[in-house]
Amino acid sequence: ELACPHFKSGHGAETYDVMVMRHLEDGTYSFAIDEFPEMDEDAIETFWIQKVEQHRRYREETFRQMELDVAEHQTGEGKAGAVSSAEELASMTAEGLLHVLSHDTDASRREAALDVIEGRWEQAGKEVHDELSHMKTSMLHEIASNPTVAEQRKLAAEEIIKARARLLDSTTRSEL
Repeated sequence: ELACPHFKSGHGAETYDVMVMRHLEDGTYSFAIDEFPEMDEDAIETFWIQKVEQHRRYREETFRQMELDVAEHQTGEGKAGAVSSAEELASMTAEGLLHVLSHDTDASRREAALDVIEGRWEQAGKEVHDELSHMKTSMLHEIASNPTVAEQRKLAAEEIIKARARLLDSTTRSEL
């Protein structure tokens, strides 16, 4: 008897004929089953979404750590001044950053202001993406096709739908 909350039948447990085998040399166990249980489609989709999101978080954290390591090893004069200027820009409002872009004569300071704006935009996009990534595909389709939804949310919903389709396509190809 196998127990799982995701069986398509809705039952918590189902009975299957299973053969348990033990390797004679290393003692490891494996099993064989004639008829694999049918699973709920939403549970399968949720599993893949969680797997992809977990991999994305791991990858982002790895790259973030690499960036921190590079920044830690950078040396040179003016580093302290650059850090304090970057901290000042990071604490500015959007209006203050736009003022720097349009009135400041220091090109490196304008570039740093652009970096801060771009970073905030990317962060806002990630927050929307993270929020939407937990939704079912049908709900994402409703968001993407709704003319009253903000453009950034619609684009994020479309991006997630396309990523899921690519994932399913690649999974299907790899199984063939």
